[in-house]
Amino acid sequence: MKYSGLKRYILALFGGFLAISVAAQERVVAFGDTLDVPYALLPPARKQKGQFKPIPSRAVKYALFPGGGEIYNRKWWKLPIVYGGFLACWYAFNWNNTQYGNYQNAYHDFTDPDPETNRWLAFKSYSYDSDPSLWTEQQRSSFTNSLRTRKDFFRRDKELSIIIAVGLYGLCMIDSYVDAKLFDFDVSDNISMHVQPTLFSRPAYNNSLALGVHCSLNF
Repeated sequence: MKYSGLKRYILALFGGFLAISVAAQERVVAFGDTLDVPYALLPPARKQKGQFKPIPSRAVKYALFPGGGEIYNRKWWKLPIVYGGFLACWYAFNWNNTQYGNYQNAYHDFTDPDPETNRWLAFKSYSYDSDPSLWTEQQRSSFTNSLRTRKDFFRRDKELSIIIAVGLYGLCMIDSYVDAKLFDFDVSDNISMHVQPTLFSRPAYNNSLALGVHCSLNF
């Protein structure tokens, strides 16, 4: 008799703890505690009240302006990376374009027949005479090839900086779209396992039902 009363007491206590746990879980979902519940699990009413969720298509439109997609997605920490990358591309283009112009002018002046055009003097070696008529054929050929090689080198780097800037622009648009698409993706460190009873059919026994246990892991 005493054992039966103790058993009922334990079952009642277990049922009470279970009811409190379920009620607490429902209250968390109802009030939308964003520290414990992902945005996707919040009810629609909660999503419309004070909860920001970017729209991927709109993020791409804002990304047409460099950094606009990151501002729309509220990822402020990415702005120094974006603008720093574009600033580096602009500096590389400007410097290589200046050097390319200098060597192009020097090459043009040295190869034309006009002796008055002498912008190549700043690039000649100190061992060469200022009068190119006193140079040997090997010196003239070596200096001409040097000007041509450097001119082509800076032109290539100038074009490469443009390509990198265009690639960075496209990467920012892709990042804005993916960031908005995965905005409510749960990346928390909470790894939990849920165990609950379930019924499953057994085809080998005329699809009869059997009682089992369903386990699920949340990553």
